[in-house]
Amino acid sequence: ICDSINIDYCIDIFNKYLMINLIGYMILFYFIVNVFYNFLDSGKLIKFKRTNFLDASKKSFFVNFIIIIITNLLFLLKFYPGSLTFDSYTQMKQATGVLPLSNNHSLIHTLIIKLFILVFKDLNLSVFMYLLFQIIIVSLLFSYILNLLAKKNIPLIYRFLCLIFYAFHPINIFYSITLWKDILFSVCFVLFCLFLNKNEDLFKSKKDILIFIIITLFLMYLRNNGPLVVLFSFVIILFIKRKIIKKYFLLFISIITIFLVSKSIIFNSLNIKDISVGGALSLPSQSIARIYKYKYNELSNYEIKTIEKFFSNKIGEVYIPYISDNTKNLINKKYYNSHKKEYIKLNISLLKKYPKEYLESFISNSYGYYYTSAKYPAISIGLADELGIKHNSIINTKTLVILLSIIIFVIGYIFIKNLEDKRILLFLLILIPFYFIIDFNNIKDNYFISLFFSIGFYSLITILLFIYNIINKRDVIYYLPTILLWMMILLSPVFAEFRYLYPLFLMLPIYFCESIRKI
Repeated sequence: ICDSINIDYCIDIFNKYLMINLIGYMILFYFIVNVFYNFLDSGKLIKFKRTNFLDASKKSFFVNFIIIIITNLLFLLKFYPGSLTFDSYTQMKQATGVLPLSNNHSLIHTLIIKLFILVFKDLNLSVFMYLLFQIIIVSLLFSYILNLLAKKNIPLIYRFLCLIFYAFHPINIFYSITLWKDILFSVCFVLFCLFLNKNEDLFKSKKDILIFIIITLFLMYLRNNGPLVVLFSFVIILFIKRKIIKKYFLLFISIITIFLVSKSIIFNSLNIKDISVGGALSLPSQSIARIYKYKYNELSNYEIKTIEKFFSNKIGEVYIPYISDNTKNLINKKYYNSHKKEYIKLNISLLKKYPKEYLESFISNSYGYYYTSAKYPAISIGLADELGIKHNSIINTKTLVILLSIIIFVIGYIFIKNLEDKRILLFLLILIPFYFIIDFNNIKDNYFISLFFSIGFYSLITILLFIYNIINKRDVIYYLPTILLWMMILLSPVFAEFRYLYPLFLMLPIYFCESIRKI
């Protein structure tokens, strides 16, 4: 289905090859999943000597922190004062008073940016210092995760791979130097999941409860789908954890009450209106636009006039199958707010009449979150100069490469030194010739390389791990926020925005390591 959508945004699979393709893909998928689950069961490892490398000590935590922060800082100096996209500049304009404050891009995050501007005055320095602060927060989180995995006795090889993942994956590096609310949101999200994984132990420490409340409140403030993730997570937890339902219920009520009261006070004092209805109506807006554009001649006069009352007659012209910005921004908010029942009736009647178009519209606007071959830039480096911000590299590319090479060489040396069985190096040596035959100009078009930048791929792995843990009767309560976020993102404005599911990406190594851990 997604192959078909990826060609022309239409479902066209009902042909003579349908059953052959279906059976072939099912066999292939079964084989891949079976191999993956058998690997998780096997516990086969690369053995290391007894070592304090990547252990649970404070020294190891500090070393991990230094490695990660230096790697990120080098890129921040290369792209000084940092990466700023369209959304970044919108928040900067609100923080500097060029635009009025709003909650479309998280009011709390905008106020944090504003605080840095007030302290450091110069915009270039303010952006740099904010991103340095963000790098420190991210580096502390990654070091904490590595330390936690060591405490849980996750095999050293997996902790080493996690270090490589968190310190050197391009997604983590470039996101840490980009001014987006999604980064701090993801940090809070990961901590929220880790605290949920403590289960009953969460309530043994008043300090843990206090930290959990603060993290959850920031999670709810930093992105507009945060409150929904928390709300649905707690509702499901209350149903699952019946033995300690009173404790979770009191915690849940306390957090929700604090959030609602504090939000009301902050928004009223700053005269801020909450988010517009457009974002929440992305999916139905896209479906209506698709029908208006492709089925116009089949629509009744009443249906055409009703659609145009909500959107105007330009809705067909602005329709783009994979992104809803044009259609959701076209909606007449005043008319919608006073005719919500009419809007619901319109959608129900059109859904009955054109179910295939609604399905095509949904998949076209979401397939990147579960289809591994979707083409979408996972990394966007924003180097445009606005508001007086000037991008100027403090270190050149050659210096960056040399310093990164030194860091990677040192880590590689420590890895090799602690290997118990050096035969694994023969396998690595076999891979070296392939380095020279890779076409780096077209590397992004290589399917297997592109998987490392495909949010659909990471989503599928997470879902498979979730199912694996259910099959093996392991606690999956800390999967709930991630699965819920993924389901909500399917209704988002764009079909494959990686940063929307960045929390899932960060949680994946934890889920994987917990799955291979022997209980």
